[in-house]
Amino acid sequence: MAATTAPTTDPGALDRFLEKVEAAEAMPLWTQLKNLNYAEPNSRCVPHVWRFKDIKPLIVEAGSLVPIEFAERRVLQLINPGPKRSGFTTDTLYAGIQSVLPGEVAPAHRHVAHAQRFIIQGSGATTAVEGLEYKMERGDVLLTPSFNWHDHTKRKGEGDDQPMIWLDSLNLPLFQCIPVQFTEEYHDAQYPSKPIDVHPGKMPWRDMQPRLDAVDGPVAEIAYTLPDGSPTGFTMGTSAWRIDAGASTPETKETTSHIFHCISGSGKTIAKDPRTGEATTLTWEFADTWAIPTWWTFQHIAVAGDAPAYLLNVHDRPLLDNLRFYRRRLPSPIGM
Repeated sequence: MAATTAPTTDPGALDRFLEKVEAAEAMPLWTQLKNLNYAEPNSRCVPHVWRFKDIKPLIVEAGSLVPIEFAERRVLQLINPGPKRSGFTTDTLYAGIQSVLPGEVAPAHRHVAHAQRFIIQGSGATTAVEGLEYKMERGDVLLTPSFNWHDHTKRKGEGDDQPMIWLDSLNLPLFQCIPVQFTEEYHDAQYPSKPIDVHPGKMPWRDMQPRLDAVDGPVAEIAYTLPDGSPTGFTMGTSAWRIDAGASTPETKETTSHIFHCISGSGKTIAKDPRTGEATTLTWEFADTWAIPTWWTFQHIAVAGDAPAYLLNVHDRPLLDNLRFYRRRLPSPIGM
């Protein structure tokens, strides 16, 4: 039988011991368990909506103050206001609003982070990815896989004279724990590219909307996929939703983090704090973007009227599936 030692009666012994542990660049686990073992997923973020009517004037003003040559990418990051300030939109997802003016080129570079774009407004711009250039059109989902050369151009005299504005989504928060993100700049403003009309990384809204409308029932969700049926990324997935006027989605509680964007229509999202049970209501309309953190119960409700609400959903479900981390619970009703 192993010998045991009675706790010391010396009141300063533990303090001296902890000083020796710290000097050895070690740490006792028993003092940190509460920061590692949570009863439930513990997001640093909160539900929040970024209103396009507030963000658009700012990104337009940035166009007059910040030359693309200085900015490289003229983007307003959507930073979650949670009390722990993750510095990103959710714990695992980053979103920002980017603009390119007529006559500008957002210069070619490549990076480890996976990126995708949703075109909010504008015409006459193109994006080039790994040597293939194609048009950016309203409602498009455009993919930029990891370490692909890419640039964005809006030539004068093509399309309208307004800024091209889109929603960027990247998996940048992951690189806080996996420090392998870096960027390489191309030696010219544009990577050599040839124009094409169809590309597997360009997913037009004109193709997705009819598919959503063909689904029976008041709510439909269809995933954007690659030609082989796989998600749009290893760590990020994308889907489109249709919610008929006056209809609501089922309540959902899962470990997935979400960024939603209103393509058209209006409505509200009710989200319930997993710790306190307190409900937060986010109202939204055209081009608004909002975040739902992991484990928050949420439900979307479209405004009653004639037209449905259409939403874009960027999420981290592929990451969780690939790591076998995904969990889902039947939530308690939001109203309780």
